[in-house]
Amino acid sequence: MIKKINKNELLDSFFDLVAEAEFGNHFDKSNARYIDLLNDVVTKHINNGAEIFGYYEDESNRTVGFITTLVNKRLYNMTECEILEIGVVKELRNQGYGSRLMEFVEKYHDKEKMYCLLVKTYAADFEVIHFYGKNGYVPVSVVPDTQGPGDEGTIVMRKRLLKSKQV
Repeated sequence: MIKKINKNELLDSFFDLVAEAEFGNHFDKSNARYIDLLNDVVTKHINNGAEIFGYYEDESNRTVGFITTLVNKRLYNMTECEILEIGVVKELRNQGYGSRLMEFVEKYHDKEKMYCLLVKTYAADFEVIHFYGKNGYVPVSVVPDTQGPGDEGTIVMRKRLLKSKQV
């Protein structure tokens, strides 16, 4: 079952996944600065209008994963949706749960004239890039050195939903 959740549900039920999505393996639960920064990131997303969806197993209500999206209105009643974060519990990865979260977002936002979905990820994380690719996303740009000199940067990937421009 996938349902819309609030900030408290996200941080209570999906804390480790949110931390991994934001900071990778660098997150340190014992460091209050990391906790504050994670809370600030989630608060910023929500204040900007992001929606968060939690994925739970139907029978046990066990957490499976989450996805955070932000719809950006564009000209001519078109919109784009950015996937800000996505995470699936480690032992459940590569079983289709992440793809189901992506499909849910497409259907959920279908009432909008959704032109495309966008996602940004670390340019050297080939496993994540492969995941997006198998879900129909293609690279559209790379921004180098986003975290300092020599950093691989950020890759932006897009999936077009509307095949022809509807004005």
